[in-house]
Amino acid sequence: MPVEESEIAVITWLFYGLAMLGAVLGVYNLIVQLLRDRVRLKIVPEVHTNTFPPIGPFREVEELIGLSIEVTNLSTFPVTITAIGLRHGWRGSIIEYSKSLDGKRSDEPPRHLAPRESMRIYFSAGIRRHPELRGVKSAFAMTACGSIRYGTSPALAAYVKRARRIDKSSVEVA
Repeated sequence: MPVEESEIAVITWLFYGLAMLGAVLGVYNLIVQLLRDRVRLKIVPEVHTNTFPPIGPFREVEELIGLSIEVTNLSTFPVTITAIGLRHGWRGSIIEYSKSLDGKRSDEPPRHLAPRESMRIYFSAGIRRHPELRGVKSAFAMTACGSIRYGTSPALAAYVKRARRIDKSSVEVA
Protein backbone atom coordinates (compact mmCIF):
# COMPACT_ATOMS: atom_id res chain seq x y z
CA MET A 1 0.00 0.00 0.00
CA PRO A 2 1.74 3.16 -1.19
CA VAL A 3 1.86 6.28 1.00
CA GLU A 4 0.64 9.47 -0.60
CA GLU A 5 2.71 12.60 -0.70
CA SER A 6 0.19 14.60 1.37
CA GLU A 7 0.42 12.04 4.20
CA ILE A 8 4.22 12.38 4.24
CA ALA A 9 3.90 16.21 4.46
CA VAL A 10 1.51 15.90 7.44
CA ILE A 11 3.83 13.46 9.24
CA THR A 12 6.86 15.71 8.53
CA TRP A 13 5.08 18.78 9.93
CA LEU A 14 4.00 16.77 12.97
CA PHE A 15 7.63 15.80 13.67
CA TYR A 16 8.78 19.40 13.16
CA GLY A 17 6.13 20.59 15.62
CA LEU A 18 7.19 18.03 18.22
CA ALA A 19 10.85 18.97 17.75
CA MET A 20 10.04 22.67 18.24
CA LEU A 21 8.00 21.86 21.37
CA GLY A 22 10.92 19.87 22.78
CA ALA A 23 13.35 22.72 22.06
CA VAL A 24 11.12 25.34 23.68
CA LEU A 25 10.55 23.17 26.77
CA GLY A 26 14.29 22.50 27.00
CA VAL A 27 15.11 26.23 27.01
CA TYR A 28 12.30 26.90 29.52
CA ASN A 29 13.60 24.21 31.89
CA LEU A 30 17.14 25.59 31.58
CA ILE A 31 15.99 29.08 32.56
CA VAL A 32 13.93 27.73 35.48
CA GLN A 33 16.90 25.70 36.72
CA LEU A 34 19.28 28.68 36.49
CA LEU A 35 16.85 30.90 38.41
CA ARG A 36 16.29 28.22 41.04
CA ASP A 37 20.00 28.17 41.94
CA ARG A 38 20.23 31.94 42.50
CA VAL A 39 20.05 33.83 45.76
CA ARG A 40 16.76 35.71 45.72
CA LEU A 41 16.04 38.15 48.53
CA LYS A 42 13.29 40.71 48.93
CA ILE A 43 14.50 43.77 50.82
CA VAL A 44 11.82 46.23 51.99
CA PRO A 45 12.78 49.34 53.97
CA GLU A 46 9.85 50.51 56.13
CA VAL A 47 9.04 53.32 58.53
CA HIS A 48 7.66 52.33 61.94
CA THR A 49 6.51 54.12 65.05
CA ASN A 50 8.19 53.25 68.32
CA THR A 51 5.71 52.21 70.99
CA PHE A 52 7.45 53.70 74.01
CA PRO A 53 6.27 57.05 75.42
CA PRO A 54 8.28 60.19 74.60
CA ILE A 55 10.35 60.46 77.80
CA GLY A 56 14.05 60.73 78.51
CA PRO A 57 16.27 61.43 75.50
CA PHE A 58 13.38 60.73 73.08
CA ARG A 59 11.22 63.77 73.81
CA GLU A 60 10.83 64.91 70.23
CA VAL A 61 8.03 63.40 68.19
CA GLU A 62 10.48 62.90 65.33
CA GLU A 63 12.49 60.52 67.52
CA LEU A 64 9.48 58.20 67.72
CA ILE A 65 9.54 57.56 63.97
CA GLY A 66 12.05 54.85 63.17
CA LEU A 67 13.39 52.91 60.23
CA SER A 68 13.33 49.15 59.76
CA ILE A 69 14.37 46.75 57.01
CA GLU A 70 12.59 43.48 56.28
CA VAL A 71 14.51 40.76 54.43
CA THR A 72 12.64 37.77 52.97
CA ASN A 73 14.38 34.73 51.49
CA LEU A 74 12.66 33.95 48.17
CA SER A 75 15.24 31.30 47.24
CA THR A 76 14.51 27.58 47.26
CA PHE A 77 17.41 26.98 49.65
CA PRO A 78 18.42 28.48 53.02
CA VAL A 79 20.72 31.51 53.13
CA THR A 80 22.71 33.18 55.89
CA ILE A 81 22.41 36.96 56.14
CA THR A 82 25.68 38.47 57.37
CA ALA A 83 25.03 42.21 56.95
CA ILE A 84 22.04 44.51 56.54
CA GLY A 85 22.13 48.26 56.08
CA LEU A 86 21.58 51.30 53.90
CA ARG A 87 23.49 52.20 50.75
CA HIS A 88 24.51 55.82 50.30
CA GLY A 89 24.07 57.06 46.73
CA TRP A 90 25.90 55.39 43.89
CA ARG A 91 29.28 55.65 45.57
CA GLY A 92 28.59 52.47 47.41
CA SER A 93 29.37 53.68 50.94
CA ILE A 94 27.06 52.07 53.46
CA ILE A 95 25.45 52.51 56.85
CA GLU A 96 25.51 49.05 58.36
CA TYR A 97 22.94 47.96 60.93
CA SER A 98 24.11 48.28 64.51
CA LYS A 99 22.06 47.23 67.50
CA SER A 100 23.73 49.64 69.89
CA LEU A 101 23.02 53.37 70.11
CA ASP A 102 26.68 54.41 70.13
CA GLY A 103 27.27 53.12 66.58
CA LYS A 104 29.46 50.14 67.47
CA ARG A 105 28.68 46.92 65.65
CA SER A 106 26.67 44.53 67.77
CA ASP A 107 28.08 41.07 68.32
CA GLU A 108 24.99 39.12 67.34
CA PRO A 109 25.70 36.18 65.03
CA PRO A 110 24.59 36.07 61.36
CA ARG A 111 20.96 35.08 60.84
CA HIS A 112 20.08 31.87 58.98
CA LEU A 113 16.90 32.17 56.86
CA ALA A 114 15.03 29.12 55.58
CA PRO A 115 13.12 29.40 52.27
CA ARG A 116 10.24 31.90 52.54
CA GLU A 117 11.36 32.95 56.03
CA SER A 118 11.83 36.64 56.82
CA MET A 119 13.52 38.81 59.41
CA ARG A 120 13.25 42.46 60.34
CA ILE A 121 15.84 44.73 61.89
CA TYR A 122 15.11 48.07 63.54
CA PHE A 123 17.55 50.94 63.41
CA SER A 124 18.01 52.95 66.57
CA ALA A 125 16.33 56.35 66.78
CA GLY A 126 19.74 57.98 66.32
CA ILE A 127 19.87 56.91 62.66
CA ARG A 128 17.99 60.10 61.79
CA ARG A 129 21.06 62.13 62.81
CA HIS A 130 23.55 60.00 60.89
CA PRO A 131 25.51 62.27 58.51
CA GLU A 132 25.30 59.82 55.60
CA LEU A 133 21.50 59.38 55.81
CA ARG A 134 20.81 62.35 53.54
CA GLY A 135 22.19 60.49 50.51
CA VAL A 136 20.70 57.04 51.16
CA LYS A 137 19.13 55.53 48.06
CA SER A 138 18.43 51.91 49.01
CA ALA A 139 18.69 49.18 51.62
CA PHE A 140 20.90 46.13 51.19
CA ALA A 141 21.42 42.64 52.55
CA MET A 142 24.60 40.59 52.16
CA THR A 143 24.73 36.80 52.38
CA ALA A 144 27.52 34.56 53.64
CA CYS A 145 28.43 33.70 50.04
CA GLY A 146 29.05 37.38 49.27
CA SER A 147 25.89 38.01 47.29
CA ILE A 148 24.44 41.50 47.83
CA ARG A 149 20.84 42.39 47.04
CA TYR A 150 19.26 45.86 47.16
CA GLY A 151 15.75 47.12 47.74
CA THR A 152 14.02 50.47 48.03
CA SER A 153 10.57 51.78 48.85
CA PRO A 154 8.63 55.05 48.92
CA ALA A 155 8.78 54.88 52.73
CA LEU A 156 12.59 55.00 52.67
CA ALA A 157 12.57 57.95 50.27
CA ALA A 158 10.09 59.81 52.50
CA TYR A 159 12.15 59.06 55.64
CA VAL A 160 15.35 60.34 54.03
CA LYS A 161 13.55 63.45 52.72
CA ARG A 162 12.13 64.14 56.19
CA ALA A 163 15.58 63.71 57.77
CA ARG A 164 17.01 66.22 55.26
CA ARG A 165 14.28 68.73 56.09
CA ILE A 166 14.80 68.32 59.85
CA ASP A 167 18.57 68.63 59.35
CA LYS A 168 18.13 71.92 57.49
CA SER A 169 15.75 73.34 60.11
CA SER A 170 18.12 72.41 62.98
CA VAL A 171 21.05 74.08 61.19
CA GLU A 172 19.02 77.25 60.62
CA VAL A 173 17.99 77.41 64.29
CA ALA A 174 21.57 76.94 65.54
